Amino acid sequence: MLKTFFIHQWREKTRSTFWRKNLIINIFLGIFVGIFVFYFVFLGLYIDVILRKIFPQSDIVQKFTLFTYYYFLIDLVLRFFMQKMESIKIKPYLILVLLKSKIYNFLIFKSLFSFFNLLPLLIFIPFTVKVIFVEKGLSFGFNWLITIILLIFINHFLSFLLKKKFIIKPFLILSIVFGIIGIFYLEKNSYTNFSGYFQKIIFVFSKNAIWLILPILFLSVTYFLSISLLKKYTFLDSFEKSEELKSKNSDGFFLLRKMGIIGNLIELEWKMLWRGKRSKTYFFLSLFFIPYALVLLRGEKSSENEYFLLFFALFVTSVFSIQHAQLFFAWESVFADLIHSKPINYNNYIHSKYYFLVGLNLFAFILSSFYIFWGIKFYFIIITAFFYNLGVSIFIQIFLSTWNKTRVYNTKGAFFNYEGVHIIQFVNFIPLIVFPLLIYFPFHFFNFPNLGFIVLSSIGILGILLKNKILKKITSYFEKQKYDMLVGFRKK
Repeated sequence: MLKTFFIHQWREKTRSTFWRKNLIINIFLGIFVGIFVFYFVFLGLYIDVILRKIFPQSDIVQKFTLFTYYYFLIDLVLRFFMQKMESIKIKPYLILVLLKSKIYNFLIFKSLFSFFNLLPLLIFIPFTVKVIFVEKGLSFGFNWLITIILLIFINHFLSFLLKKKFIIKPFLILSIVFGIIGIFYLEKNSYTNFSGYFQKIIFVFSKNAIWLILPILFLSVTYFLSISLLKKYTFLDSFEKSEELKSKNSDGFFLLRKMGIIGNLIELEWKMLWRGKRSKTYFFLSLFFIPYALVLLRGEKSSENEYFLLFFALFVTSVFSIQHAQLFFAWESVFADLIHSKPINYNNYIHSKYYFLVGLNLFAFILSSFYIFWGIKFYFIIITAFFYNLGVSIFIQIFLSTWNKTRVYNTKGAFFNYEGVHIIQFVNFIPLIVFPLLIYFPFHFFNFPNLGFIVLSSIGILGILLKNKILKKITSYFEKQKYDMLVGFRKK
């Protein structure tokens, strides 16, 4: 049966029109992968030379094992966001008289041949052969390498479990991911010494093979949990919550329903964002950019540079709307014909888009309120950027999103997915970020920085006051553009 699955997978790849049309690209990708493999093997063979220059008096194997602790932390976070569970189109198989366990085992087995699993072995295996076998002996080296391989596979299954549970309990799993990042931060700043404990445990496993039973047991647990999760959520109706929970969740929009048709459209927009795989991933990725300024504002020069502060304030307060609005109308491309066949007032339709982006900007502004502890000046700049975004940037985002005419499937993942991505997404940053910086430049040049911030805020407030007139112009443009958009959305 497994052989049959592999044959089907191979035929699917080789018979794919994408594979045939992009044969030259695939050849170049193969060459690139070959070069990539060569560099990593080279790094694995000579990483001991680098470590000896940095730590001339230290045990190289011990130091390298310490660094693997950081690798596994970063690896788990990267896998959570970037690793795809290798899958086959199992719908045709589910209706056949087949043992479902064989399908699940094939999915799990196939997923082990992942980039994240194979890439580290190009470093760990050469390092083991060249350094650990020589300095610590064959027994220690084999046990060390087996432990590392087991930890790689444990990370693989843990990331799968986290991703699947994320669909059910997103905030709980996101808090775990943030917790891992927090541990890394504490370790980096010497508040904790988890890496030291990790190194000692790995050495215990390496010296006495009997202790390898612990990672093997843990790997077995993660494997069987992954299998059980696949079985439990193979069918869509497995995700259904209880009626009580569904009614509780639906009542969360009672404030929007008081806004009439605009509120209903905003509710639909939010549900589409939250239920779509790609849009939801963009939303949670944006959370990581909120505290990003803390990393780059550590120096005195950057924290005193108004240009630098204004750039980050503009980005932080609009990060959610930038991510969502770049494909604003394209998110609805799959069912666009249905929407536009309804008797919708386009003025209300565009107004709902505006208020939805206002909500995203307001959410980002509230999350960035902790920057007040960084300094009143930076928080004042954040308020300035917030008003500018409400009065200028949102209108630009809605207008430019009418130029996107590519069909987008929101059910697909966000990483390495370029559907709907065009040069216009990069041009967006010019009016959203560059224009306000240019407006502020003369005030900064003549040493009137506060006046520049007041002018930017005033422009934003003026845009808010003229909201209805501006949206009316955008609506009339949208009504002309929608026919070309619908033609583009129909192309698969």
